[in-house]
Amino acid sequence: MQVRVLDTNVLLDRPITEIISSFSPCKIVIPLAVVNELDRFKGLEDARGHCARMAIRFLDGLRPQLHRGVFLPSGHQIMVEVNHCNVLLPEYLPRDKVDTRILAIAKGLKGEQSEPVTLITQDICQRVMADTLGISAENYAVEQVNLDVLYSGWTTLEISYDEVQDFYQFGSINVSNNLLENQFVCMEDNLGGRHLGCYKKGKIFPLRRELHAFGLGPADGNLEQAFLMDALLNPHIQLVSILGPAGTGKTLLALAAGLQQVVNQRLYSKLIVTRALFHTVGILAPSPVQKRKN
Repeated sequence: MQVRVLDTNVLLDRPITEIISSFSPCKIVIPLAVVNELDRFKGLEDARGHCARMAIRFLDGLRPQLHRGVFLPSGHQIMVEVNHCNVLLPEYLPRDKVDTRILAIAKGLKGEQSEPVTLITQDICQRVMADTLGISAENYAVEQVNLDVLYSGWTTLEISYDEVQDFYQFGSINVSNNLLENQFVCMEDNLGGRHLGCYKKGKIFPLRRELHAFGLGPADGNLEQAFLMDALLNPHIQLVSILGPAGTGKTLLALAAGLQQVVNQRLYSKLIVTRALFHTVGILAPSPVQKRKN
């Protein structure tokens, strides 16, 4: 079974359960010096503190056999290692430094294990030093999500001239396409015209006429912003998730829609804006006087 020694920065990158599942079944070694570092980070009110606390709780749940190694249902074995402190390393490496202790454990395990031992660290210098000492080292980098395969929330359809007439005359058209509820549609006719709608219960309905909120609205010709404003102002859609590059109006339009419904329409009592790790999220609290009926 391959042995992987984890550096502190790996355990601070994401929840420990995700880290373990990202490896094929192997023996995961966490140096005691790393556990001591986690204790130093656990009080932080950021992502690193959150991951540190999760790692500590996870390891606490595996006691009292951590020093021997605990087998998980996934096939992984995890242990906290304190030995190999006296492994011979170059004199210029300070013994009281955490990085040196991690290197000593990795080198010591390599000398006594028949299986390959790899140090997993996001520290470039640590990887260089490990290679100098003959220790295999790898960066911990989770495969990036391919944004092209994510659900975009809208699609395009070709419709006939008669369907265009029905769309505006009767306020909807029936479609046989396999669309998702609340999926937005850009319909193109044979004359080059574009008609925007939203799929609900087997039919495509036009977008709301008023897509402006609190003095702001979608830019001319911007389909995504038009779809976004329709979703944000729809009382039957209780959660809207927005993904896009910076500067495309996500936060601005979300705040405008929220203020419109709180200040102008008084459909909600307050607008709460919280700052997450990388995204801004707005939450609307229903008013105790006037509530929407779902």
